[in-house]
Amino acid sequence: MILNIHNIVSIRLNNESPFIRAFIGDELGYFIDSDSNLADMDIFFVKRIENLEDFTDISDSLKYFKNTICCKYGGGYISIKCFDDNCSKVELYIEESVDSFWVLYVIEKLLMIILPMKGFLIMHASASVRNNMEATMYTGFKASGKTENVLKDVDNGCEFIGDEFIIVDQNANCYCYPRRVNIHKFNTNRY
Repeated sequence: MILNIHNIVSIRLNNESPFIRAFIGDELGYFIDSDSNLADMDIFFVKRIENLEDFTDISDSLKYFKNTICCKYGGGYISIKCFDDNCSKVELYIEESVDSFWVLYVIEKLLMIILPMKGFLIMHASASVRNNMEATMYTGFKASGKTENVLKDVDNGCEFIGDEFIIVDQNANCYCYPRRVNIHKFNTNRY
């Protein structure tokens, strides 16, 4: 599966299980692209990460070896190798036992590193647009009203750009990061 984030970053998943393919498809399906051969981020799903004994323990859940960090998350190990000092090309090995949420979590955290090197930011925000011209973006901490405000905008005739993350370029243009809207119990009390 190839994910192409607005022709800015390409992510290739290799040997993913049908469950991971379906989960990532549900969460990031907007970006699925079968035409791209190059990848900024290559993700390989493996039974077990090899040579863990070669890594130096940094903590109980973090190891390091030759430009590669290895973390224990969600029931297994994830190794992340950067090919240069800027991490512009990344290779991940994820054990099949890692929970699918952690796969998405790692992708999004790495986008926070890769996108700025390409002139973009991924911000914890929600956004709407009026008349395809004027975007309103709400940033803030968890439970600060971002989702509530963007849903009110949609009720008032705006188009939905995204909830949770928004990609912004150097000219303040907003790009969607279409994941499901997360409605929490506190949202239903207000909306």
